[in-house]
Amino acid sequence: MRSGNDLPGRMVGDPPHYFIENKEDVLANVEVLLLQGEWNLVDDKLWGMKTLKTILKFGDSDYAVKSDRSKRRKKSSNVPIGWKEGGSRISHQANGGVTDGRFKFEWAVRIDSPEVPFSPPPAVQARLSQVLSQIDSRGMEVVEPEEGEANTFHGVLKWGKRDDLVTAKHVFGKDKWVQRYLSTQEKAESLDFPSTRTAIMTEELINLLTKSEVPGKVLVASLWYLTMKMYPMIQDLNSKQELRCLQSSGGTRIIS
Repeated sequence: MRSGNDLPGRMVGDPPHYFIENKEDVLANVEVLLLQGEWNLVDDKLWGMKTLKTILKFGDSDYAVKSDRSKRRKKSSNVPIGWKEGGSRISHQANGGVTDGRFKFEWAVRIDSPEVPFSPPPAVQARLSQVLSQIDSRGMEVVEPEEGEANTFHGVLKWGKRDDLVTAKHVFGKDKWVQRYLSTQEKAESLDFPSTRTAIMTEELINLLTKSEVPGKVLVASLWYLTMKMYPMIQDLNSKQELRCLQSSGGTRIIS
């Protein structure tokens, strides 16, 4: 793992951490690089590494993309000569997430390499109800929301309104409903953060990450083709139940 900061809540089994300054030594034999943030400059030494074949980049939600459309101009290439690039949009909801967020997934490969296919894993439709606490009764009583209504027990969480009020069931009656804000842990679960990691993180850090991080199921979906390519044993799982368990076992833990 190459980054300026170590993983929050480091656990046994996490990949070793190297600071950015050591990138030439650390990445000497890397074939695939995962990038979150901006593309490296076209004259960066990284592009010249002989072993590097594929770069996968994930990041901005469609909300950020829309805000930049008024500044649209002719797009220059993000990659140097000898490389080609492409990408797609990944829906959190379509991949089993509880938000309606859509995210950019981009790739770059050597000019003589095949393009990167997007083949997401099997997923089951989810709702906000799956992350709402059943013991929290804070808030003002309201009427039951409509089926499929966003930011409610019966719908999904709108990505651009994650900090707004949501409608949840009241703990003291199945016909009672309240409007309240999501707790820190509920926000973390809505982004598929593994509870094993959030359990050893401070509330302040979790709040910070929920404002900037890409949901775990979006990361899993963007890397699924790579997982299937590098670990063909996954294709030989005997039961669909085993596959579902693998997919839902906690966001980035699958990736690492």
